[in-house]
Amino acid sequence: MGGDEGRRLVGNGSGLAGNRPGLGRKVQRAVREVSLPCARGSEALARHLKTGGEAAKSSTKRKGVSALLSAINPEHVPVEKMKFAKTRAPETNKSINDKTTVFYNAHITLRDIPEEAYAYIVNGKPALELVRERQSIKEDPDSGIVNDANLRATETMGNPKYPLELFLRVITVSFETMKIVGGVPKLDLQ
Repeated sequence: MGGDEGRRLVGNGSGLAGNRPGLGRKVQRAVREVSLPCARGSEALARHLKTGGEAAKSSTKRKGVSALLSAINPEHVPVEKMKFAKTRAPETNKSINDKTTVFYNAHITLRDIPEEAYAYIVNGKPALELVRERQSIKEDPDSGIVNDANLRATETMGNPKYPLELFLRVITVSFETMKIVGGVPKLDLQ
């Protein structure tokens, strides 16, 4: 940055440099020292931009969920607590969670959930597990307040199938996102 250009950036009337002597020079020096990575070649950058567009489209497309939900009896959709099926670990014979199968309630079992869908992490946890934990009926032990996903679904969302619909959509979005991310070529930065 040239001297005048840097001064305009820092001392543009916002008061940034006006109240502290020498601050403008410190900011200019810091800006010059910042080194941001830059993609080599426009082809790699174009592939990454295209991938971002594909991810955005996949989060809005949720094929099959509506058709599946329309076939389910509304009386069979209330959820209490979604649970994983159990299986035995081959090496230890201990009982472990089978994340490919979720017991939604006594009437609905979700099978063949792709394990890759659990790789989509939100706030340090798989998005599917966050939904599975929160779409349930829980009573706070201290206050006695009941948090009921079924009431929230009917009263707030106007859709008694909302907890199931949300879980199915998060499966789709998680799986599709991880498929797209897995296909992204490594970006060569300089």
